[in-house]
Amino acid sequence: MQRPIDLRDGSQIRLTIARYYTPTGRFIQKPYDDGYEAYRKEKYDRYLSGELYNKDSIDIPDSLVYKTKLSQRDVFGGGGIMP
Repeated sequence: MQRPIDLRDGSQIRLTIARYYTPTGRFIQKPYDDGYEAYRKEKYDRYLSGELYNKDSIDIPDSLVYKTKLSQRDVFGGGGIMP
């Protein structure tokens, strides 16, 4: 979660004030390891592929399918961090 902070020159910064975790404690916020532009490009590519409108358009590699500990339910991820 980010809090926008307005600056005197009319610009704005966003300060991260919280992180996103699943109920099982898995951190799910995507890191910016490859830089902000790569992060934005991935989102745009997902938009172009139709993934944001139709779940059948999502290409999920088998390596990103996990089973929950208790119910063995399939969940999908991209490298979230477990505590």
